[in-house]
Amino acid sequence: MLAAREFTGTIRLIDIGECDVLSGCMLELGPVFMFNVATQQHYSKMVKVAAVEGGEDATEAVEDSIKTVNYMIAVCRDQTMLDPTAAWTVLELVEHVTGDYI
Repeated sequence: MLAAREFTGTIRLIDIGECDVLSGCMLELGPVFMFNVATQQHYSKMVKVAAVEGGEDATEAVEDSIKTVNYMIAVCRDQTMLDPTAAWTVLELVEHVTGDYI
């Protein structure tokens, strides 16, 4: 018997915890800052399983969890833009899920 599976999920931001400036330096691009941000996020995952052969009804499974997620963000100031509030661009963003929040 074959079964078709469909996965859907949502992520919602619950809380932003610590926000630390890790380092700052001056490069050819301009000033570069690195931030570390700790968050708690709600992960909701739904799996729908429908039988292709055999005529069985579809079943659903839902997994909910709250996870602690750390972000490392590197930003750089664009020297060509004159507006200081809009001149920052994200160079790199790294997400690390550390585990379930208890």
